[in-house]
Amino acid sequence: MRFLYNANPQGMYIGATFFALFGIMYASKARKTPKDAVAVPIQAMPAQIQRPYFKRLLWVCIILFPILTGIIAFILYPLKTGAVQSAMVPEPFAMLYENFGFWPTVLSIPALQIFCCAVCVYRLRKCESETPHNAN
Repeated sequence: MRFLYNANPQGMYIGATFFALFGIMYASKARKTPKDAVAVPIQAMPAQIQRPYFKRLLWVCIILFPILTGIIAFILYPLKTGAVQSAMVPEPFAMLYENFGFWPTVLSIPALQIFCCAVCVYRLRKCESETPHNAN
């Protein structure tokens, strides 16, 4: 499967640089982690720890998905109007655009946002129902 649709070498170098920086940051964090540390899934944590995690995740979804929608629409609109012959987008969007067109591709991102936000809200409500309330 192709990762980028009509990728140019400069974009590949920039992408490789970001992946290398992420790898260096991850390796640095891994060295600082104690050897006896145990990774616990978020669902196994107490509700007091889960609540801030899902609140942050909800805000990330609310902020980043519209930005991604705008970026993909900005890249694909000239291709739709015929102003350019090709565009460089990640493979899932290229596949959607080739098979379904402009609007289904652009609207797939808000659909995914609705799903992610619904999961976060569901988990937040579950955390609130598991948290004992004080009877003051």
